[in-house]
Amino acid sequence: MAKSIVSIEVRGKSYDVRFSYAGLQHRLGLGLPNSSLGKLKAVEIASQIEKDILLGDFDIKELHTYKPSYQEKLKAQKATEGQLIIILVWRRYLSEKLSKKRHARDIMRW
Repeated sequence: MAKSIVSIEVRGKSYDVRFSYAGLQHRLGLGLPNSSLGKLKAVEIASQIEKDILLGDFDIKELHTYKPSYQEKLKAQKATEGQLIIILVWRRYLSEKLSKKRHARDIMRW
């Protein structure tokens, strides 16, 4: 079995992911608490980093995208975008509904 290029470490009270990429060692502080849930999330992130490195999809400049805080911000942003789309569709619906009523009134006048 091949040696893993990504490892998980406990530093203080949180988890870090260490890995080598392009001949250099890198460390990503995850800010996850030293708990069973924190460890599960750290293993998930480490697996994703390792998979991306092996597939050639890894970009060291985008390392922050693996942090849980970034993932939460991204989820919140997507939820907000979804809400904005719903609001825009609702406003469009209301304006169409009103314009049909106005159109019907204009026809009745003639």
